[in-house]
Amino acid sequence: MKTILTELRIIPDDGHLLSESMTVIGLCDIGAGAFVTVSQPTGRDIADGALCIEASEWPAIRAGIEKMLAVAEGIEADTLTGGAK
Repeated sequence: MKTILTELRIIPDDGHLLSESMTVIGLCDIGAGAFVTVSQPTGRDIADGALCIEASEWPAIRAGIEKMLAVAEGIEADTLTGGAK
């Protein structure tokens, strides 16, 4: 049994877990390997699929994306080696 991080939420310092200003960085597997997804709540008046990122948010969002990419890479390596260490 192992634990895999599958979602990060980047929220404002004064926000809460379900803040409309959050960015969600997730991990998904659609049968072709692990992929990283980036999404935001739909409570904003923006086009579907668009992200609104303020310059001050970027460092945390980028770090989250890089962390999830590392997790995805680890899953791919496990899959290719059959979990061998």
